[in-house]
Amino acid sequence: MLKHAINELKKRRFKAVETFARSGSSNNPSGPTELYLKEGFYVREETSPGYALVRLDLRSGT
Repeated sequence: MLKHAINELKKRRFKAVETFARSGSSNNPSGPTELYLKEGFYVREETSPGYALVRLDLRSGT
């Protein structure tokens, strides 16, 4: 489902996508940090203990 969303955003020419993710837990509406890291996202900012803002630059070819 995440790969599909990324592909759709690329088609619509979005520059990037960001979301808040929870480290070490899938108990988060957007999913765990590890899920995003596997798809090429990077941690843009540690927002609080156990939470991070993750980003994927869509125009960089990832």
